[in-house]
Amino acid sequence: MTTEEREYVLGTDDGELQRLGFQHRVWSAPAFALWERAGVHVGASVLDVGCGPGYGTLDLARLVGEHGRVLGVDVSERFLAHLGSEARRRGLPQVTTQLADVQAMTLPGEAFDVAYCRWVLCFVPDPAAVVARVAAALRRGGRFAIQDYYHYAAAVMAPPSAAFARVIAATHASWKQGHGDPDVGQRLPALLERAGLRVREVTPLVRVGRPGSMVWDWPPAFFRLYIPRLIERGYLTAADEAEYWRDVEARSVDPAAYLATPPMVDIVAEKP
Repeated sequence: MTTEEREYVLGTDDGELQRLGFQHRVWSAPAFALWERAGVHVGASVLDVGCGPGYGTLDLARLVGEHGRVLGVDVSERFLAHLGSEARRRGLPQVTTQLADVQAMTLPGEAFDVAYCRWVLCFVPDPAAVVARVAAALRRGGRFAIQDYYHYAAAVMAPPSAAFARVIAATHASWKQGHGDPDVGQRLPALLERAGLRVREVTPLVRVGRPGSMVWDWPPAFFRLYIPRLIERGYLTAADEAEYWRDVEARSVDPAAYLATPPMVDIVAEKP
């Protein structure tokens, strides 16, 4: 397994590229809304922290236009190659990339109007290092927009499913053992303030989906790939997996069913 694959919960193969594309479509409306509140505008310089294969980066590039720029930083060479290829194919020369661990990325000082980070700080061992580097790279008045979990285990499937609860608990435990923090949103405002940024917004973000919706389909797309890894690592059994999928199937045709996603926060912090 390569270094970049170890850095990613589900690796960097074609299946994960497709899943991440679907995930971005599910969550694109909240992302666009946060970008607007954070001040993304035509001509802006934007930093995409932990950009992955760049689905968000490409959207940001279209928003800032040809006179703006977007730098995507990621640890995966394969994901950055995908982003570079797509940017060239779509005629977006304002996109550049940097191959780096976001905890140790080297950025120009006071160069960016906006920085964006989604589902990255929950996975890194040292989110404070990321925040400090972003703070130094923002211009005065620049803003850091973050979307991340603050209480992952509070995800709900209704009617209640014991198997779903076990899968969520196992996922939470596996991330903690991997030196991540699936509740990192609780710590982020303090980390931002210590880095010299002023927190302007902390807004809860939870989506509820009924069977047949993209929100309903989002967790199965992840768990189809991740549950086998949890079994390999001893967090779950094959019987747990079978029960989980039986419950998902049963609730998919239940008119009383719904899914509430793991609670997240939208945070906007500004450099004074």
